[in-house]
Amino acid sequence: MICYICLHKLMRYLLVLTASLTLSCSKAPAPAPATQSSVGMKVRSNPTKAMVSMSDPAVDDYIVKDVSDTLEAKTWRWTYDRPELRFQLKQVIGQKLEVHFSVAEATFKTTGPVTINFFVNNKSVGTMKVTKPGDQVFSKAVPADLLRTDDFTDVAIEARPFWTSSTDGRHLTLILTQAGFLDAASKP
Repeated sequence: MICYICLHKLMRYLLVLTASLTLSCSKAPAPAPATQSSVGMKVRSNPTKAMVSMSDPAVDDYIVKDVSDTLEAKTWRWTYDRPELRFQLKQVIGQKLEVHFSVAEATFKTTGPVTINFFVNNKSVGTMKVTKPGDQVFSKAVPADLLRTDDFTDVAIEARPFWTSSTDGRHLTLILTQAGFLDAASKP
């Protein structure tokens, strides 16, 4: 009987101790960082501009995939296999796609000339062959029927051949500075 009483007191003591530790040590879980959701994806709002620079603080709202998270030299980002961006347009008539980019000399030494295809909502709107490294601008009027004001207008870029990193196997394509839509009457 003494053992039963001792055991009962010990259990009660452990129960009270556990409850006090739980109440005194528990705290509300820390909120996830502002740029992360509970599943590890970036929290984004809707893009509001028709053109975005890679240095824009809201650039994550525009990037869909294959654009580096790292801003280099405060102005540009590497792109990978098929970079894609999204835009919310206010008008579809008289728009041109304009993309400011560079082909790096270091990657060009391996790849040689690069052929770049530009897509709007998965439809090809033009091709550009780059025969030397350096700064480039692609600028081309886009038919209104390819653009949307009621949903996002997606822009994708495919540059081939791409450069493959020997350390991690990552495919680097272009150095992206700015992309989006402008009034077709404006000059690049």
